[in-house]
Amino acid sequence: MHVAAGAAMLAPLSLLIWLYLFLAHGRFWLSAPQLPAAAPPEFPEVDIVVPARDEAPTIAAVIGSLLAQDYAGRFRVILVDDNSTDGTAAAVANAGWQRGHGRVVVVAPAGCACACRRFLLLSV
Repeated sequence: MHVAAGAAMLAPLSLLIWLYLFLAHGRFWLSAPQLPAAAPPEFPEVDIVVPARDEAPTIAAVIGSLLAQDYAGRFRVILVDDNSTDGTAAAVANAGWQRGHGRVVVVAPAGCACACRRFLLLSV
């Protein structure tokens, strides 16, 4: 009997607390203040190096998605073709480079890591 009376008093008290929070405390669940997105004063130039070997079926979509990035600074997408036998470089050239952000570098077959290293040494 004593437990039932305590539970009967707890329910209205809980209801009063929730009513206070919703009506008198004013949207406590919303975060504030909302800060504007940070924007750097200057965007650095970026080179995106894509190593590829025998990627003709998918490389045009990959390069296209990179060129469609929303970046305020200047950027280049560089395809390092590791002597593909399926025409990877030709597939990209046929797709066309948008906004002049592209460059195709064809290197001897030594592996993609070596191809990227060689390109980086040439670009410095």
